[in-house]
Amino acid sequence: MAAKSALRDRSPALIVSPRIGFSLFGIDSPDPWQLQVAHLATRRNTLVLTARQAGKSTTAAVVALRAALMTGGTVLIASPTERQSTELALRVRSLARLASVPLEAEGRTYLELRGGGRIIALPENPEGVRGYSAHLVVLDEAAYVSDDLYIAVRPMLAMTGGRILALSTPAGTRGWFWREWVSKSDDWDRVRVTAYDISRYDRAFLEAERRALGEWAFRQEYLAEFLEAGGAIPEELIQRATVLEGSEPPRTGRVYAAGLDLARLADWSSLSILDVTELPYRLVHQERWQSEWSYTEARVLGLLERYQARLTVDATGVGDPVYERLRRAWPQTHPFRFTAQSKQQLVNELRLSLAEERLHLYPEPTLLAELRALQARQTAYGVSYEAPSGAHDDTVMSLALALWTVRGGPPEYISVRVRSRWG
Repeated sequence: MAAKSALRDRSPALIVSPRIGFSLFGIDSPDPWQLQVAHLATRRNTLVLTARQAGKSTTAAVVALRAALMTGGTVLIASPTERQSTELALRVRSLARLASVPLEAEGRTYLELRGGGRIIALPENPEGVRGYSAHLVVLDEAAYVSDDLYIAVRPMLAMTGGRILALSTPAGTRGWFWREWVSKSDDWDRVRVTAYDISRYDRAFLEAERRALGEWAFRQEYLAEFLEAGGAIPEELIQRATVLEGSEPPRTGRVYAAGLDLARLADWSSLSILDVTELPYRLVHQERWQSEWSYTEARVLGLLERYQARLTVDATGVGDPVYERLRRAWPQTHPFRFTAQSKQQLVNELRLSLAEERLHLYPEPTLLAELRALQARQTAYGVSYEAPSGAHDDTVMSLALALWTVRGGPPEYISVRVRSRWG
């Protein structure tokens, strides 16, 4: 008890009011939902469903440090990847230093407070987290945390009467986070945060994002809605493939392949670049833009030069003159002309590569949203793949074109070459 009292004496203001924690991060006026969650999470199991860039990591850091100070016990942080858990633990450590909380020991994945209380970032492997007892478990990006990891952490609270704080953007109608959110269980308090609840968001920016992303992706990313996936690419394949930390610069001795999907009307142009040196192939760069053809050509040629990549480009309709100019400037450029049949082959190859774990991705939000939204519809001529009404599939198509560069055979020829279990 003396140790716990000493901790309280050192950081009384932070324990009494979470506002102190936010102000130390430079947020003098936290959003109402942040204060609500900071108070709730010390007393109740809490689910927080948020739009992107809501400030959930800052909120989680404030809650985690307060819990360690108040209880003198253990706070565990778990995320879909160990890197994410470690980043949140580092944010807690930054707050502890700003608050002048004396530390007994610290490392990349843990923080021990002098006199009691510790914060530990857990690995993503459910088998690697067993054996702890905790007063608080923070699950970051909880919709992407596996059911197995969720099941593994629950018993850690049995002896302490501890709580779970789970924060996440939505990820379709699947998984434990979605099930708990839609259940009628009184075991949880639920807080939903849309982009319109976040004071830092400019309304003009949000309307521009609605136009750019389409209604489906905007509702998921900014309105924090659980939406049924389109079904063309199973969710488990997307999750299993998303293992990379982020984009990568070109490296000497590596082999790269690129795909370019060109804009039409209100669409976006998108370029994807894969490292195809060995299996599994790795997405190393993806971007999209809306601009004049001259900008598109200059931007693409600059990236091709950097990565020394072969390119497959959408040469359908208005894309044909762009292809011709790119081919003259970069001879390793090849055309792909979209038809109902060729698009089916293209997406089938992408699906097969994901299913056979021949392709790894990094968590680029627009790409993941478009992969989840892509719809498959049976027609008299086979399966038709398309984005929902008002949505886009530019990043998915550029990814598939990059894969076609290396997987689909000579890209000048569109023939039935793709052997796929889905036909």
